[in-house]
Amino acid sequence: MGEYTNQHIVPKRYINRFALGKGDSPRICVRRESNGCVKCFYASTDDVGYVKNIYTISDRTDSKYWEHYFAEKIDSLSGRDLSNIISSVTLSPALCYSISEAEKEVLSKLMCAQMLRTPASLDFARTLFYGSVSPNVKKELIAKYPDFRDKIASVNPSENKIKNSYLKAVFSKNHFRRLCHKLRCREWRIIVNGISSIIPFVTSDNPILVEYISGEKCASDLESFGAENVRYFFPLTPRIAVMNFNSRNISTDCHDMIIVKDPKFIIDKNKKTVDQAFQHSFLPPPLNKCAR
Repeated sequence: MGEYTNQHIVPKRYINRFALGKGDSPRICVRRESNGCVKCFYASTDDVGYVKNIYTISDRTDSKYWEHYFAEKIDSLSGRDLSNIISSVTLSPALCYSISEAEKEVLSKLMCAQMLRTPASLDFARTLFYGSVSPNVKKELIAKYPDFRDKIASVNPSENKIKNSYLKAVFSKNHFRRLCHKLRCREWRIIVNGISSIIPFVTSDNPILVEYISGEKCASDLESFGAENVRYFFPLTPRIAVMNFNSRNISTDCHDMIIVKDPKFIIDKNKKTVDQAFQHSFLPPPLNKCAR
């Protein structure tokens, strides 16, 4: 039971792409803000981007089922599959890259899974979703079975059961496939950072940037998943990012690849990415000069 205690909330293979050097556990520059105090330091990618036992379900036969599920079904995509996409972009002539359907499938799975597994999403399931749905369900059951009023009213699933029920629901084969399809059918752009040697893209332990183009922000990003007014920005490396959006929000008569050299655009994305980090944001060179 002591195995896999520190569970990554973002694939370690993904974090490695923003680290110094290569290998299974390279060092990375980490920015952490706590109580208004910002600290930058170096750490192994083994030791960042995790939350203790966040996916552990103690009353399952395999308490580490969800950790193993993410490692085998999702995080593996951050290896060879994502490397192939990055290599294709890197080797393509400027503005000549076209995202294939297979690549959209990989990116959709990575992005969907990442948004569904965040601490904020789990908290949404535990508090907002369960807190609003449970009373209504109990009310309906009591109306139908009034003789069991007290028993129904006293039913309160454990946090483990709520977490397990949420993960089972959102990662069920059909539901997860529908969500991925929703993203895959939107517009995609590869964003190449033309000044990455000066201002690279940064990332964090909550790496999918959710931007509301219009309208009010929802209580949870899950409530607005794939909505027309939502745009997603996902850094793949310090030089390459992917953007996913609804075709109504931007002209579609441009290339799949866009080379950006505007510092304001890159700084804006970086600031928002850092601001939404759960605990850690990751700064590739030369932004790592703040670390000691």
